[in-house]
Amino acid sequence: MTETQKNATYLFELPDRHYHSSESWWTTFFSMLLLYRTRKNSQWTLPTYTYCGGYSVESAPFEPGRLSLADLIVEAPLSKYPFRLESWPLEFLQLKPDVCILNAGMCQATFIEVKTIGASIAKNHDRYVKARNHLRTLGWSVDFYYLLSHGHEHDDDWPLIERDEVRVMHWEDVLRAAMDTPFGELFDHPLTEYATEPSKPPDPTLQQTESARGGEQ
Repeated sequence: MTETQKNATYLFELPDRHYHSSESWWTTFFSMLLLYRTRKNSQWTLPTYTYCGGYSVESAPFEPGRLSLADLIVEAPLSKYPFRLESWPLEFLQLKPDVCILNAGMCQATFIEVKTIGASIAKNHDRYVKARNHLRTLGWSVDFYYLLSHGHEHDDDWPLIERDEVRVMHWEDVLRAAMDTPFGELFDHPLTEYATEPSKPPDPTLQQTESARGGEQ
């Protein structure tokens, strides 16, 4: 019998599928790892992916630079204040990115929505895309990512990601980034069990074409 290949989703459901740590716990873990990694090495990067035909295709890496506590805001609602605007559309008032990296002086922002298990991106997807585009029209440079396992369980989410060309970070890459840090020592199980690679597209030219396009975004 072939052993099932694990991914980060299997880690999220520990100790039990019906009783496990919340998405907020994992958001905190990711945020602290970001601070640790970027303060140790300001050139540190994390792979990102686009999706095409249901397959992940590596794109331009996420390059956060050296982050401080003032740069990285967790689960704070969006409003006119962080962007120094006179008003903020009512449609976006309830949006609360799991992670926001903000450089108001340079008019740059990065929104990262974190998903583990049990939640779809569908509820707020269109509003996040609209909020990103709204800020871009006002002169801001804004990136929007999802942080998902390549084993993300909501299959209907992938077509939305592909349609709107939203880039994705994989939890499996985050786990690999944690392995040689104090954060990797927090777990009872070796992270190598869960930091697996996603399936590759059957057409190698697709990988090359989409990677080149991702670098142009």
